[in-house]
Amino acid sequence: MTSLKEKEAAIFDLGSTLIEYENIPWPDLFKLSLKRAHKYLQETDTQPPEFDKFYEVFLYKVVEVEKESNITHKEKDILKLFESFLLHLGISNNSDFLEKFLEVYYQPVRESIYLKTGALEVLEYFKSNGHKIGLISNTVFPPEYHLEDMRKFGIDRFFDHVIFSSAFPRRKPHPSIYIEMLRELDISASKAFFIGDRVEIDVLGAKNCGVFSILLRKKGREYDDLSLPDLVIDNLSELLKYY
Repeated sequence: MTSLKEKEAAIFDLGSTLIEYENIPWPDLFKLSLKRAHKYLQETDTQPPEFDKFYEVFLYKVVEVEKESNITHKEKDILKLFESFLLHLGISNNSDFLEKFLEVYYQPVRESIYLKTGALEVLEYFKSNGHKIGLISNTVFPPEYHLEDMRKFGIDRFFDHVIFSSAFPRRKPHPSIYIEMLRELDISASKAFFIGDRVEIDVLGAKNCGVFSILLRKKGREYDDLSLPDLVIDNLSELLKYY
């Protein structure tokens, strides 16, 4: 049986690992957020186009920046995306306006999230047993948004270091983001494990850096190859069986 007893650091993904951000499917949540932002523009007398056109233009802009991000592993800058999108629609803006627009856009996300079963139990276990705890999360949103989410559920206090791709040169699975976490925790790759919910991002990124990889399977998601993770679990509490 696999044992994690020799590991000294636990590194977690955030979304769908510790906090569930997909309580509503992303395409539906994406549209809901955009509707909220569209309503905000209407209330400020900005006169945006009808929502269908608004949605169509935004999708075009997202696809445009997504292509580059997938090639470079550089995270999308959501404020620049919003700026380009609004200017394309002829809507002038400044930094304060963009930050408010982002805040409104994010609100449906924040309203739908919840803490994953076992998250608190597992984090408390690792902390009480002297583990170093890190977090690496791919996100387009500013770090403070997710730190607020973590504070909401009382899990921010467990982490020795956190890295959000929106504030780092590269996103997972680029090795630099894992290497930086190991450096910050002052731990060797062989003494750490990483747990996340996506094979092509979390598992491959960790394995390519020599970090023990654990896949937390998300209910309802299909996985093509379960031979790549070093360990596969269906809920966070299962981790404790390997100690």
